[in-house]
Amino acid sequence: MNVFVIAGSLPPQVCGVGDFTGALIDALKDRGVAVTVIHRHPWRLRDVPKLLRELRAGKPDIVHLQYPTHGFRRSLVPHLLHLGMLGRPRLTTLHDYAGQRWPIRLGMSVFTIGGHLVVTGGLDRDALVRRHPWAAPRVSTIPIGSNIPSGPWEPSDRFTIVHFGMLRPEKGIEEMIQLARLCTRQGRPYRTVIMGAIVPHATGYAQSLFKLAEDTGVEWQLNVSPQRASEILRHAHVAYLSPPCGVHERRGTLLACAANGLPIVAKVDWETPAFLRTHVVAAASPREALAAIDQLADQARLNEQNVRSVELAQMFSWAAIADRYIQAMEAAASARAGPSPGSDKPASRPGQEPVSEIRARQNAGLGV
Repeated sequence: MNVFVIAGSLPPQVCGVGDFTGALIDALKDRGVAVTVIHRHPWRLRDVPKLLRELRAGKPDIVHLQYPTHGFRRSLVPHLLHLGMLGRPRLTTLHDYAGQRWPIRLGMSVFTIGGHLVVTGGLDRDALVRRHPWAAPRVSTIPIGSNIPSGPWEPSDRFTIVHFGMLRPEKGIEEMIQLARLCTRQGRPYRTVIMGAIVPHATGYAQSLFKLAEDTGVEWQLNVSPQRASEILRHAHVAYLSPPCGVHERRGTLLACAANGLPIVAKVDWETPAFLRTHVVAAASPREALAAIDQLADQARLNEQNVRSVELAQMFSWAAIADRYIQAMEAAASARAGPSPGSDKPASRPGQEPVSEIRARQNAGLGV
């Protein structure tokens, strides 16, 4: 199979979707797929005719796009490329559809015009199909994987709590800082680490976090390599993740923690699918998180949670993700596009939470 990938961002650019795109390209190549990458910076409207000629001349079996990315920013180039390839096989992955602001979701509507679509979780699929019901037969649900190398969990001597994620709003970083402050005030001997990358267009926000964390004892590990990130996760004792609407299977940092066997204390809320709730320790606030972490200071409890993290990681192997992408690409290329097998089975499988369960939570007032 000959696949052209339109990559808005790629490593070492700071972008989670870009990291995922790079890892997916590697996984597809490992499966024998011929991949040609189209990448630009910046993405200018005047380049659209040239890019379309390049795409058509390459005669790909499928054109694949991952959207949105920091690299694309507000550019309309990916939308115009999609429309310019009408009638040709296309596969577009829409990341975090349900969590995007309405202008981005509105722009994503362009990608429902023809081609096959991939979303990365049941909540996204439900939101997309509710707004674009005609696209339902062309939507597959394929989870993301960890962009960070995995390794055996080997916690260090000093009990360490780590938060991992880009320094952007609505990532739960303030809650981690509150947890560190509680540890300091209550005399806990725990080491607290915040690891992540500074996003170029959010440097002011990062500076506000540094100021907020003063006198809390937080250690900052910034812009580290994937290998160093894996090392920090493997040698920590607990990860604390507290995004506003709860952890979910679309959060790559969660999967990176699990891939390195790290026990996870996390906020569980309406975005958290049923299968994930059994693999993390729920904590609705920093104070609850500290109580949970105190219990995990017992080695036996910590080892039990390590097993749950390892089990979670096994659900999101890159080999399985690549195979499902190849299946979706083959379906799109042969005009047999349809939902991935089992996409409406129970959420015991990652990325396949049933619409009925999501609506039950919504009807109970847990989210819309």
